[in-house]
Amino acid sequence: MDAALSSADPEPGASAADGGPNGDSTGGASGDVSLSSVATDTRILIAGGFLLVFAFVTFSGLYYRTFLTFLPDLLGDVLGGLVDLQLVDPESPYADQFDAGRYLYVAVLTVGVFGQFLGGRIADRVPPERGLMALMGILSALALLFIPATGTIATFVAVSLALGVALFTVQPLSPATVAAYSPSEARGLSFGYTYVGIFGIGALGSTLAGTILTRAGPSELFVVLAIIAALGAVSATAVSRFATRRD
Repeated sequence: MDAALSSADPEPGASAADGGPNGDSTGGASGDVSLSSVATDTRILIAGGFLLVFAFVTFSGLYYRTFLTFLPDLLGDVLGGLVDLQLVDPESPYADQFDAGRYLYVAVLTVGVFGQFLGGRIADRVPPERGLMALMGILSALALLFIPATGTIATFVAVSLALGVALFTVQPLSPATVAAYSPSEARGLSFGYTYVGIFGIGALGSTLAGTILTRAGPSELFVVLAIIAALGAVSATAVSRFATRRD
């Protein structure tokens, strides 16, 4: 038995550098990250057309942040002009804190749950970049409809909720597209770049929305949103036509 055990154990000098059980014959641990490996993986991504994917996620992030930053205030202003809700006694100390727009904003976010589910179903049935082409077109159209829809409470609520569904339907399709157009050896880096586009550059949407509302108004803001969504649809189309799928 002792002889069998000794033959099963690695030699005392065997290590990862020698190609032992915990290493490989190249003398280096797999998964090492260095500036040169990042540069190499970046070149691989660019060669496959990942810049087009990056352009899409940036436009998507801009739309998301621009739309949601001032939406609660916009909803409150519009609802205040359409309907007088007396759910709280005007003499109550809580009257100043009640804002019907905040409740509609919660509803917009809540219906996003259905959007997430719908996006997952779409990703299972069609190439995700094609789904994104259609959805960004829908978001562009809804942005243009938002201001005209403020004429009645029914149309306003309907367009607001439709925007919530469409906006969150994009979410599952976006990472599916990133995964489809990035090689396995550079997939982690591709998602790193993706989040730079969505939450880094996309965060400028807050500044963009504030500037437009200060210098112009809500109508101009939603025209800009429509343009951003249209550019997102164009970039998604470019991904499907010119980028190289890696899945």
